[in-house]
Amino acid sequence: EARPPPPKPRNFKEWLHAGFGEALTQSFMAPYNSKVWAHPPHEMNSIWVGERVATIRFEDILSNVIQRKDAPAWGPNAQFRYPMNGTGHIWEKVFSDLPKENTRLNARVAAVRTKKGAKALELADGTKVPFDGLLSTMPLPLLLRWRCRCCSPPTH
Repeated sequence: EARPPPPKPRNFKEWLHAGFGEALTQSFMAPYNSKVWAHPPHEMNSIWVGERVATIRFEDILSNVIQRKDAPAWGPNAQFRYPMNGTGHIWEKVFSDLPKENTRLNARVAAVRTKKGAKALELADGTKVPFDGLLSTMPLPLLLRWRCRCCSPPTH
């Protein structure tokens, strides 16, 4: 007697669990995808994954192992260039190309002012650093929190 089909996943974590099992989902797929998408998989829907997350079939894995062949390339990450010294090298290069007089390392930010014509960082030591464009390694939610502390309500 045939089993009824499993219910459709209600979110991305359930999709991962259905496709990769509990152990692989908990130990790798859920934490990895939380980092990749910067959002917990249980809060994401699973409609979008078709072209972005490769699926596996046990039969294909077994066949490839027996036949000693690689799986065919699939999806957007089938082939890509990777920096020789890792992804951190990208940011080291970006940093090395920035004007040194405009860089601040380990500076504690007190406020981020974004008013047109008066954009500036206010540092904890009282220094005001004007900017036209800002490149920050501060986590985005924290940067936005600092900005919002300083915003005046929009005028209509």
